[in-house]
Amino acid sequence: DDSTLDGTLSGTGTVTVSGSATWWGTMSGAGTTKVLAGATLSIADYTTLADGRLLDNSGTVELPTDNRYVSASGTAPLLRNRTGATIRRTATGTVGVQLRVPVENDGAVISDGGVLELTQGGPGSSGSYGGGAGTVALGGGVHELGAGATLLAGAVLSAGELAVANGATVVTSGATTFSSGTISGPGGLSVEGTMT
Repeated sequence: DDSTLDGTLSGTGTVTVSGSATWWGTMSGAGTTKVLAGATLSIADYTTLADGRLLDNSGTVELPTDNRYVSASGTAPLLRNRTGATIRRTATGTVGVQLRVPVENDGAVISDGGVLELTQGGPGSSGSYGGGAGTVALGGGVHELGAGATLLAGAVLSAGELAVANGATVVTSGATTFSSGTISGPGGLSVEGTMT
């Protein structure tokens, strides 16, 4: 079923998206919003995760609108992208789309065109960044990458820190860019494509 999440959604319980839903407004409180495998949550406008809210994605989080962002407020919220799940910019414009919340990525973060920027880092991620026709920019905060994490064509480290966990090797594949920021950590970085 198609549904719309508008205004403010708050509380400590769990809201589940099992089909297609469009979200604008605020999700707050220590509860969880779950996007199930096969489901899609479309973030169509300016939105906020607040006060410890968890957006837990096992399906697709779609960003279809140019020049929009998801912001954070209060106690740090989290956008968790699970194995097999996708965060995808589908907006066709030239102005960036930003995720201003920490992103824990064990799935795929992709831009089909233009820039999708992650400005607040994220914990313990083992997924992929890039691989579409657009740019996925790690643009701020500390992005903690573990075993299995990959930077694909179109991935850019443009600010902040890419921290590789102990015992992990992050692989870059295709044309990636290191324009600013810091690469750190006891783990390794294996450049298997081209990095400029």
